[in-house]
Amino acid sequence: MLEEKDKNSAYLSVDLGGSSLRLALLNSQGEILKRQCISSQKVQEAHDLIEVLKEELRTLIAIAQEKKLSIKAISLGIPGLVNFKEGIVYRSPHFPHWKRIPISSELKKAFDIPIFIDNDANQAALAEANLGAGKNWQDFILLTLGTGIGGAIIHQKKLFHGSHGFAGEFGHMVINPQGEKGALNISGTLESYCSMTGLRQQILSHHEKLKAEQKRSSLESLQLENKDFPQELTKMALNAEPEALKIWQNFGKNLAYGLSNLSHSFGIFKFILGGGIAKAWDFFIPTCQITLKDLVYDYTGSLIEIHPAVLGVDAGLIGGVFVIDNT
Repeated sequence: MLEEKDKNSAYLSVDLGGSSLRLALLNSQGEILKRQCISSQKVQEAHDLIEVLKEELRTLIAIAQEKKLSIKAISLGIPGLVNFKEGIVYRSPHFPHWKRIPISSELKKAFDIPIFIDNDANQAALAEANLGAGKNWQDFILLTLGTGIGGAIIHQKKLFHGSHGFAGEFGHMVINPQGEKGALNISGTLESYCSMTGLRQQILSHHEKLKAEQKRSSLESLQLENKDFPQELTKMALNAEPEALKIWQNFGKNLAYGLSNLSHSFGIFKFILGGGIAKAWDFFIPTCQITLKDLVYDYTGSLIEIHPAVLGVDAGLIGGVFVIDNT
């Protein structure tokens, strides 16, 4: 519990993404006291990541000492297949050449502080479970809708990791075997439809269809190579652009297929959606909720709740405070 934590305790948290490596010094209440941000281009090689982490963590430790704070743990959130018990990253989507990287053991050579490593979505889920949208829930499933799809399962306020620590890879769930190929070369995955990558492909397919019909698309102005294109698509929907509205409605329908599968499989009926694409909430959630009612039992349908994440981009960093309590 937060009130039981030592006021002089502090935590170091790391959140690695496709574009940036973020680090923070936090107090026992989950408040960020100092943060660092570095381009992920500087840590493409695992060796470089470990060396940069050592340097930046030492800087934050020095700041903590100045504040007379005692570091209780270092927590790292890494995207991909992470074995939290072994402290090994088996594979990461943003760093495809990484294989079996022993990050924990390498850092333990430099720091006499407990070190924890987990999937980045798991760390974000711990934050939402303790301080965010799930703080009043014992059980929920988190999905982060970004470049890909991250996922985490919270049961009785604890993370469910599965037998090898790889639970929560919901993006690879197949919802349409005849659909576009996505990650791992699998056709019709949830990630192929409900991520930034999937959204981009759907818009390109939409363009091709209209081109074959010798029609023009109002979405051609979107700069799909720009990571902010979902926000532009949202603005179009806000202006009642029919094609943009249709894209978001399809997004919501496909998301409902994924949520219904998760609800049936885990018997969990509360969902939290985070990630940059979740900002288009008003344009895809109504269709998602309507579709979902037709995909589940009447009774379980009445139990389902879908809420937006509330801690934003800092969720992964804040979750580092709660890792010790989760072990």
